[in-house]
Amino acid sequence: MPPIQLLTTLYRRSISPKEILILHHIASKGPAQPGHLRETLGNNCSSTLVTVSLDTLEKKGLIRREPNPEDRRSVLAHNTPAATALLKDLHITHTQAPLGNEE
Repeated sequence: MPPIQLLTTLYRRSISPKEILILHHIASKGPAQPGHLRETLGNNCSSTLVTVSLDTLEKKGLIRREPNPEDRRSVLAHNTPAATALLKDLHITHTQAPLGNEE
């Protein structure tokens, strides 16, 4: 899907580019801690923004948070089947970076 068409589709579905990057990261790398997601999203992304994005994705039924079995102080974000279906519908695979970016 061309980047402009992808952005238009995300807008219609009320999903931000950062949220789709989070879903893509989890799909390609597996469950992730919020801190790792912040590092993935880059310097312009605060811990607060990741938390708000995860809250939004959870409310939309696209992720679920579970306790990290290796560190009881943290959680891991997992994609739900709805997120997998969304990524498939958007033609974003776990090996293809969204928005035409290379990983």
